[in-house]
Amino acid sequence: MKTIPNIITDKDYMFLEELFYKNYYLYKLLEEKESNSKDINDLLIRVRNMHEDHMFFIIQSLKKENTFAGDDDE
Repeated sequence: MKTIPNIITDKDYMFLEELFYKNYYLYKLLEEKESNSKDINDLLIRVRNMHEDHMFFIIQSLKKENTFAGDDDE
């Protein structure tokens, strides 16, 4: 039985790229925000960290799945 290689199609890559940039934008936006309330500041930090985690997850996923359907190098 043949094993199916892990492949990321161009469409998958474009989706992940868009998702990464949305998380990056929100991360940078939240980095600049500040409030007088400690509770709101804590929430901003938690949400910013969530977006940072999402970016890290996307990068790690792309590192693992380094075979692209559109690659002609092989």
